[in-house]
Amino acid sequence: MKLTTQLIYDRLRALYDVEYICSHDKNTVVTRPVFYDGGCTPGHICILPQDSVPEDLLPGAYIMTGVQSTAVTVPDAELMIIHNHISPGRMLNELQEIFDYYDAWEEALDRLIIENAGYPAIIQSSAQYLGCPMSLVDAGFSVIAIASPDADTFKDADNKVSDFIISAYITDPHFNRGLQKNGVFEFRSSEDQFLSYNIQKDGRNLGRVTLVYDEKLSKLSYTYLLGFLVSKIDIMLKISGSFLVSNESLSSLREIFAGLLAGAPIEIPYVSFKLREIGWSDENEYLLIRLQPEFRHEWQLHAPYLIPHLERLWPGACAVEQDDFVVVLLNLDVYRAHSRKNLQQEIAYFLRDGLLQAGLSRTFRGLKQLPSYYRQTELAVALGRETDPMYWCYRFDDYALLCLLKYGTINFTPEQICSPALLTLSDYDRENGTEYYKTLRTFFNNKYSYTHAAESLFIHRTTLLKRIERIVDLTGVDLDDPDVNLYIELSFRYLDKLINPSAQNYMKPEQ
Repeated sequence: MKLTTQLIYDRLRALYDVEYICSHDKNTVVTRPVFYDGGCTPGHICILPQDSVPEDLLPGAYIMTGVQSTAVTVPDAELMIIHNHISPGRMLNELQEIFDYYDAWEEALDRLIIENAGYPAIIQSSAQYLGCPMSLVDAGFSVIAIASPDADTFKDADNKVSDFIISAYITDPHFNRGLQKNGVFEFRSSEDQFLSYNIQKDGRNLGRVTLVYDEKLSKLSYTYLLGFLVSKIDIMLKISGSFLVSNESLSSLREIFAGLLAGAPIEIPYVSFKLREIGWSDENEYLLIRLQPEFRHEWQLHAPYLIPHLERLWPGACAVEQDDFVVVLLNLDVYRAHSRKNLQQEIAYFLRDGLLQAGLSRTFRGLKQLPSYYRQTELAVALGRETDPMYWCYRFDDYALLCLLKYGTINFTPEQICSPALLTLSDYDRENGTEYYKTLRTFFNNKYSYTHAAESLFIHRTTLLKRIERIVDLTGVDLDDPDVNLYIELSFRYLDKLINPSAQNYMKPEQ
């Protein structure tokens, strides 16, 4: 790792009586020391002989030991004089140790990046080597990483910077002006002095890394070291796409999910085992969401950023990249257990803020038929953009009739293409011993005549009216809507050709 002459001076002055002579402001970046050989080795700091300063000293960075007089001029050069009586050989070793120390820090950072150890590990390592508290906070004041004895008071239970600290920051004009800067800015809070480095991408602030500094090193040195750290954080950003890191507990499920979307054969016992590992089940209710930019030709979907962001935003979400889209498998049971927010509203806000569009499958249980539900998300967007081009969110159930008319039943099982109202009635009949599916089928067979349907069912007309009311309550269908009735009628006809319509388990999803 290269060091600045200011940083070398700061480290040496803690050990020796050092004088720093420079004819102008300069803070040269140099690499490991070499002995002076009559010239200057470019890029290195040169150790001069003890007797005197050469008159023909070339521009560069130099150091010498044992000189007492300060009557030295070094035009276009930087010179550090160690007034202590130590040999040039010992000086060489001292300088090598300083370079070794920061090389060890760089090697530690590189190793953490290669291992994808995450931002917390990088901040912890840096705080140890620099000997000062540090934090990495995103633009929304979420704490990505912190290494400080005061970590517990710095952030709240939601991993946000504590309110009282934010209040102190936002009322500080130095802090607010600093947020507009590209690079390093300085501010104070109570007795502490801070240096922050704004991390930007495409002209947008993503966050900042901040350290608390004291007099051990100069502000110039801390600024240089902070900039070096940010260069390593930038590498991590290129890998991960954001300050958010994917939930590693979902790594196995992500692999399975991506494989199923790509058409890989499914091993039910293995999938069930992996679901149980994270507290999920085949019996949970699932939803697929496929995300894409609002305008396909303006492709700005950044999967490495969206995937961890979505998994953090929506409990029960597992996301992967597929066909240049981001596809989310959402466990609705987990979501409902951990969030009181309205999911449809949350999706709408997310799409609006990200200028994205989404196709949503109908809900399902088990992952065996996952490719078919992924096909639903594709068709939802394709059909939705034809009929409702101004929408951002397309639910397959809103376009299922159009899909049935346009594409038929190819590649879909009955529960994936038929009216969900029939699935609801079938499940309810099976669980409660009722005959609502048969009742609705008979009502349709008799062309919506309550009198004739009641006679066919051998029940009173009033009983049929109550049953139809209950069917509407259970399914939410509007039997006055001709499109709804057409969809139900087509679903009945499709099912009539497949199974005995009096059977009560025809629509039970395969697991």
